[in-house]
Amino acid sequence: MTLPEHKTKIVATIGPASNSPEILEGLIRAGMNIARLNFSHGSFDQHAEVIDRIQDHGPPRGDYGRPSGPENEAGNHPAGPHPARIG
Repeated sequence: MTLPEHKTKIVATIGPASNSPEILEGLIRAGMNIARLNFSHGSFDQHAEVIDRIQDHGPPRGDYGRPSGPENEAGNHPAGPHPARIG
């Protein structure tokens, strides 16, 4: 599959409405660089299948998993906020 050359990176959130092979192929053809998986939807086995589908289409892409729940958001940790480190 030949993809367009561009410098802008496209991050697509993959969930129940976008994890079919046809939709994933469309996202890849449109230039998706990173697939963001929301772990609030589906099981680990289902996410593994989606990652396999993405990786089966041409050059490697980044996969990013977002843990589910507000307890995993920045600043909402039970032990208190954790400052970001630069570098």
